Amino acid sequence: GVGVRWWEKLPFVLGAKLLFWKIVTTRLGAHVSYEVIFFALLLALTTLHWAAEISFYAKAGGAFVTALLGLSYFWLYPRAKFVKDQFSKLRARERLEMIQAAWKEKWSAASLLNVVAALLVEFDRLDEAHKVLKKSEEGPDENIQPQMLVQRIRLSGTVHHDLGDWNRALKDFTTSLRLSQEYGDVLEQYRAFQALGHVYADRGNIQEAIASYEAGLGLLAGLEREEGTSRLEVSEDKNRLGEFYQKIGRSDKARQLAGEALAAAEAMGYRAQQAQSERNLALYFQSRGEYAQARDHFLRDIRIYQETGDQRGEARGQLDLGILYLTQGELVEAATALHGAYDLFQTTSDKLGVAEALLFLGMVHRLKGNLDEALQDLQASLNTSRYANPPLSEVEKYEFGIANRRVTAEALYQ
Repeated sequence: GVGVRWWEKLPFVLGAKLLFWKIVTTRLGAHVSYEVIFFALLLALTTLHWAAEISFYAKAGGAFVTALLGLSYFWLYPRAKFVKDQFSKLRARERLEMIQAAWKEKWSAASLLNVVAALLVEFDRLDEAHKVLKKSEEGPDENIQPQMLVQRIRLSGTVHHDLGDWNRALKDFTTSLRLSQEYGDVLEQYRAFQALGHVYADRGNIQEAIASYEAGLGLLAGLEREEGTSRLEVSEDKNRLGEFYQKIGRSDKARQLAGEALAAAEAMGYRAQQAQSERNLALYFQSRGEYAQARDHFLRDIRIYQETGDQRGEARGQLDLGILYLTQGELVEAATALHGAYDLFQTTSDKLGVAEALLFLGMVHRLKGNLDEALQDLQASLNTSRYANPPLSEVEKYEFGIANRRVTAEALYQ
C-alpha cells in the first residue's frame, strides 16, 4: 500500500478494477482497456445504424457518433494514452522513492548481510556465507547495531561449526552469548546456548552440552510466552534436543521434548517437524520395549512423509519400522518394510541408506536360515557403503563417517 492514493483503496474501486481485470485484461492483454470499450460502443452504434426499424434521424445520429468515436480512437486516444503513460511513470518513480526511503530506514547494510548469510547457511552454501560475513566484518563494529553484531558473530560460529573449525565456532558462540547477555537480548542468548550445546555434543563434551542445553531451555520457557517467537524454531530445536537426550540415555527428558515439539509443530501445521517428533516418540517407546506404541508412531511418521511427498523421510521411516519388526522377531513384516526402504533409497540415490537396508535384510535372511541370501546382501551392503557420497558440510561428513563405519562394522560382524 505504499504510495497508493486514498481513493484507490475504496472497496467499490478495488472491486471494479478487479472485475475488469478478471473479465478483460487477463484474457486480452494488459493494454486493451480503451480498445475494448471503443470496440463495444462502435459495434452497438453500427448495429443501430443499420437496423431497418430505426428512423432516418436515429441512423444519422448513430453514424455521427460512430464517426466521432472512430476519430477519437485514431486521433485523440493515442495522445491521451501518451499523457496517461507519462503520469503512470511519474507515479511509479514517486512510489519507488517512497519504498526505498522506508526500506533504507528499516534495513541497514549489516542487517542485510546477516540475512544473506543466514539464507546461504540454510542452503548449505557455506563458503559463500563465509565470504559475506568476512565482508560484513570489514566495517568497524562501533557503527553496527548491537543486535546485528550479535547475529553476525553467531552466524560466523554456525559457518565455522559446519565447516569443521570447532574451536573458532566455540569462540564465536561464547562471544555471541556474552554480548547478548550484555545487551539483554534473551532470544540471542537462547540461540547461543543452543549452538554451544551442539558444538560440545559433537566434541563429546556431554556434561558441557547438557549444561548449555538446560540453560537454553530455561530461557525458552519465557520466550514461548512472548508474541513473535517462532514455533518453527522451537519445534526444530526441541526435536534435536530430544534426539540428543535419547542418545545419552535420558529417555524421559527425550519424550518430554518430543511431545512439546509435536505440539508446537501441530499448532502451525509444520509437517516435517511433526514427522520428526513422531519418530523421536517411536524411538523412545522402542527403547523401553513398548513396541506397539513405537509401531504406531513410526506408522504416523511414514504417513506424514507420504502425504508430503518426502521420499527420503519415508525411506528412513520404513527402515526404522523394519528394524522394529526385526527386533520383535516378526521377520516377514521386517522384510516387507526393509524392501520398501531399499526401493526408496535407490530412488533417491541414497547409497548409505541402501547399505543400511541391505545390512538389515541380510540379518533377516540369516535369522530365516537363508545363508546364501544373507551373505549376498551383507556383501552388497559392504560394497555400497564404500562408495556412498558424503554431503557438503563438515559436520554432516563427520556424522556420515560415523554412520558409515557403524554400518560397515555391523555388516562385517554379521
